[in-house]
Amino acid sequence: MIYISKSKIYDGSFLTSFADYIELCPQLTNENSLFYINKLEEFLGTKGDREKNSILIYLMKKGIVIHHGSIPLKARLIIEEFVNGHHAKICFSTSTLIQGINMPFDIVWINNFSFTGDEDQKTLNLKNLIGRAGRTTIENNYFDYGYVIIEKKNKKLFTERLNKESSLSITSNLDNKTDPNNEDFIDIVEAIKNDTFNVDLQLPESQITRIINSNLDSEILFILDNFLNKQLEPLTVKEYYKLENNKRKKIKLSFENIYKAHLRRAELSKGEKNVLSTSIPILLWQIQGKSFAEIVSLRYAFLSEKDYRRKLRRQLLAKEISTKEFKLLLSKKKVRFSCIAESLPNKSFKQPVPLFSQNTNVLDIDFDKVIYDTYDYIDKVLSLSIKDPVSSAFLLYYQKTKDIRAKILSNYLKYGTNNETEIWLIKYGFSFDEIEEVIKYVEKIDETEIIFKSNISEFIENPDNFKMVKRYL
Repeated sequence: MIYISKSKIYDGSFLTSFADYIELCPQLTNENSLFYINKLEEFLGTKGDREKNSILIYLMKKGIVIHHGSIPLKARLIIEEFVNGHHAKICFSTSTLIQGINMPFDIVWINNFSFTGDEDQKTLNLKNLIGRAGRTTIENNYFDYGYVIIEKKNKKLFTERLNKESSLSITSNLDNKTDPNNEDFIDIVEAIKNDTFNVDLQLPESQITRIINSNLDSEILFILDNFLNKQLEPLTVKEYYKLENNKRKKIKLSFENIYKAHLRRAELSKGEKNVLSTSIPILLWQIQGKSFAEIVSLRYAFLSEKDYRRKLRRQLLAKEISTKEFKLLLSKKKVRFSCIAESLPNKSFKQPVPLFSQNTNVLDIDFDKVIYDTYDYIDKVLSLSIKDPVSSAFLLYYQKTKDIRAKILSNYLKYGTNNETEIWLIKYGFSFDEIEEVIKYVEKIDETEIIFKSNISEFIENPDNFKMVKRYL
């Protein structure tokens, strides 16, 4: 296992630094190994698509895996099963492995010495990391040897930290004085300490009061009138982009005003506004029930100007342009701008950071970066940052006005659906991909239990399906 920085994975420099070791790993042919690779390809939507070149998949076919927090959770679980099944030779990992994930390796190579936290935390993280070495033997009562490799320049620091006594602080972080410059987190700290956190809305009571007092009625009404269709369903992405530019801008501004109402500050930074704007199409795809692979594929098509490239190819086939003109026009087409995902609120994220540089050609897009960034938008931006305050604003509006559209949109924003059974399955921890399979076997579901239909026995004959539902059987 090679402990490496996330930046080296993102810029691809690790491929050059460790090229000699990567070259030593031949293509896997074992059927059990290929089973996990096929499973991951299907989840990411790369199977049989030559346009979507994934380094993640390419390396896995050689028994080399990548593991970090922006890889979708389901993909990480597949990778962990692959490693625990002794199919992997090398794992490039970031600090996700420090957090207690057990995977067997003979050797831990510490390439990145930039541990976070104070000196005690850095020491504990280092010791936790080296504890990953020597976990490859599956025999009982057998002592494993593990090896740790460090670079010569880090030898002194490694020895000092290894010999240093360290301890966990006896003071809770909640009792530490909150940084007054970081007002975005004062509410949550005070709510936990004072037991004023609203479990139903998943917000501190102070933030709920702020939303109620923010006079959002006109903003909410505009969204209800323009963001829902006649069937009381949110617009599709195509319908959203067909709206007049002014109307689309107004929708973005209304969502921005609704989101920032729960904060202690009046304005969002330009970077925060860009993250909110970028998240709206991804939210709409989620609401449409698109799988993760479909969302990534749609976003990749948008960023890589797929419609433009198809138009050029049609012109080439119709002999309206020459091969030389086709190649020249294609070489000049640059990737669309898209702001990287960033957890909100974050007042220090002042300016939008592009996912790809403005000089990146549409044919040179790193597909894996689209995967990682899309997952970060779904996980860090939508699920953890936006859904609770925005859906709460619509629910509070419904309680005040009894406008059923507000309750419907609140459900769509929070859960991605207005179907009661699907909402309960989400509350029980099922993903959208799993719900599509499981829902047909649900007899009854509420806050007390899930009752499955008798034909669930057919569904759980597949080991993967059994793992999905076994805790509820």
